[in-house]
Amino acid sequence: MWVFKKLYDIGKGPLALVLGFGEVTIKRYLDGQVPSLEYSNIMKKALLSPDYFYKKLEENKNKITPASYKKSQEAVSNLQELFVLSDKMRQVIAYLFKGLNEVTPLMLQKLLYLIQGTSYALYDHPIFIDVSQAWVHGPVYPDVYHLFKQFSFNPIDDDRFVLFEELENTLSEEECHVIDLVIHTYGLYSTKVLETITHTQDPWISARKGYEGIIPSHEPIIEENIRNYFQTLHKQYDFSQREGINRYIHNIIM
Repeated sequence: MWVFKKLYDIGKGPLALVLGFGEVTIKRYLDGQVPSLEYSNIMKKALLSPDYFYKKLEENKNKITPASYKKSQEAVSNLQELFVLSDKMRQVIAYLFKGLNEVTPLMLQKLLYLIQGTSYALYDHPIFIDVSQAWVHGPVYPDVYHLFKQFSFNPIDDDRFVLFEELENTLSEEECHVIDLVIHTYGLYSTKVLETITHTQDPWISARKGYEGIIPSHEPIIEENIRNYFQTLHKQYDFSQREGINRYIHNIIM
């Protein structure tokens, strides 16, 4: 029950009416009784899809109080922000959250960019379709920034990520290998060190031309530049192994 409450700000009674269950029936399920396959599928779909829950909410809004409807409607609107990101981006973020104890928004941005570069280096293609921009403090994926900006410099702790549970299991072995390499190398360093690393890299530097110092920029970082740059690094250091990436990091920060 706590999952529905956290995601949709809705109690047992209103939830039963919205999903089309009897209140006694859903109380049994929420208290641990195994639901029928039909009801189980409805509950699972409602948990994993804010759009589906919103459809049920609209269909049955006259069955609950206006106050309950408004609270739940606002909660659904907040959840739908998550789905601005591509499916693959959400999967990668879910994997990072599972593999690291704490991730701040700034750290997340750097790791996502380095994952993209490492994928180009090893397999000659990106993991996700999202395009980064050359902001003052390094590469930034704008939709990811807006999603987590409320956490500022603090670790991200977001109940909405219950929607991403098991998403990391949809990644390929190749994709997991890339992310694991980044987690166990770059992921060991502070955000400041990661910023220093990305500030030495040509794709970000090239995209920042004409924007000196702290002048804001939303120029895209050209994907072909990322591909060429990281493939050059791979030839020099061998990015298929942690040792190679660690040698590269050491040469940058020492």
